[in-house]
Amino acid sequence: MNWELVTVGVFVVVGLIEYAKGFAPLASPNTWRLAIVPAAFVAAAVGQIATLQPVWPGVLLHGLVILSASQLGYQVVVEAVKRRLGGGV
Repeated sequence: MNWELVTVGVFVVVGLIEYAKGFAPLASPNTWRLAIVPAAFVAAAVGQIATLQPVWPGVLLHGLVILSASQLGYQVVVEAVKRRLGGGV
C-alpha cells in the first residue's frame, strides 16, 4: 500500500469534487456521491502511472482506499470547516 499515493489521491478527489460543485450549484448531493467513485479510481490510476508502478493491481486497491478516505475526509474536514465558517451543512 502506497500511503503517499492514497493521501495525495484523497486531497485531489475532495478538491476536484468541491471545485466541480461551483460549476453545478443546483446539482443534487447524489450527483457528487456518484462522481466521487470514478474520481477515486482515476486518481489511483494516475498515481500508479506517475510512479511507474504496475497499474491494475494497485488501481483497485488504492482506488478503494482513496474512495473510502475521500468520503471520510469530506465528512470530517469540509463539513467541519463549513460549520465553523457559518455555512451550515
